[in-house]
Amino acid sequence: MMNRKQHKRDKRAYRSGLRKNVSARYPIELSPLFGLSSIHRLCALLRLTLDELQEVAASPTYNCFVDRSKPEKPRDIQEPTDTTMKVHYRMAKLLDSVERPNFLHSATKKRSHVTNADAHRGSHAISSTDISQFYQSTTYGHVKAFFQRDLKWPHDVARLMASALTVDSHLPTGSAVSPILSYFTHRLMFERVSEMCRVARATVTLYIDDLTISGQGSTKALLYRIKEEVRRHGLFTHKDAVVRPGVPRPGRRCQ
Repeated sequence: MMNRKQHKRDKRAYRSGLRKNVSARYPIELSPLFGLSSIHRLCALLRLTLDELQEVAASPTYNCFVDRSKPEKPRDIQEPTDTTMKVHYRMAKLLDSVERPNFLHSATKKRSHVTNADAHRGSHAISSTDISQFYQSTTYGHVKAFFQRDLKWPHDVARLMASALTVDSHLPTGSAVSPILSYFTHRLMFERVSEMCRVARATVTLYIDDLTISGQGSTKALLYRIKEEVRRHGLFTHKDAVVRPGVPRPGRRCQ
């Protein structure tokens, strides 16, 4: 059974270490995670024994509960505990050191929902869409593919790590690694969306699951193409909004 006092102490310590990390220092190809061919090297990076990592991968532990802070919209939360939490925070720290694009305003130091909104200030048209159930829709298969495709890991190492970082075959909603891992897992999709907006002379930003587009090229046609690109990657969108110049944008939720 989880020791709640110890859990809170560990969580504070891991959070402090993540806050002190020097964020976005190098390209993904220079990350110590890139090109791992040995599970023993992965264990060294995670500061775990092989037995500990294999145990987490085989049976990760979570505190699962329903967040009713917003009674109209209860949320299922899966919060990692014990060694599973250690793995998630350590991976979050390692990924935090990898460069991210300027359009990303979540999971990045000195960026927030405020900087995300500031990128679209002006009198131009703004459109937006949210990726529905983003963490729940980011599957074990998505995560494993990122480790194999982007980090060049062998199948057995990718499979082990994907198992350690997911719950019920998807990203957990209450983990420190989910905000940054959800971006990297779908990095190629988001880069494709960014290129579509650049060609259309529009500005795009991403805040967790919220895509916002503004500028001369921000049209319903572009929004439709972006939604199709997201759907092509096995995800779905909702909460579409298109605001014309001079019309205040409706309030958006922050996560």
